[in-house]
Amino acid sequence: MRIAIFIDDICIPKLKSGVKHIFLFDVDNELVKAIGEELMRITDINYVCLWLLGKRVKVIYYDGFSAVEKTILERSGMKIRVFDEIKDHPILEALLVKLPKPQTPEGAF
Repeated sequence: MRIAIFIDDICIPKLKSGVKHIFLFDVDNELVKAIGEELMRITDINYVCLWLLGKRVKVIYYDGFSAVEKTILERSGMKIRVFDEIKDHPILEALLVKLPKPQTPEGAF
């Protein structure tokens, strides 16, 4: 199954808001294989839908689609999942990285 994960791009200045980093993965029984990434501005849902269909994406993890956008994507045969559902997927959970808590230097307030 091919999945797409949409993430807000934090490296691009706010002047280019709406730009998302899209990661594509093939997920099989016990294997996750990264197959690509793309920077995309989400302005035209029809273009996004065609792009995802061309990549044969079946499941999308993203919280930012409107109800109309979700409907368009679901009618095209894709499932929309909220980003937090990655934690519930036994294979995709391995993609999550837990960041260590920042250390405060001694003597800091």
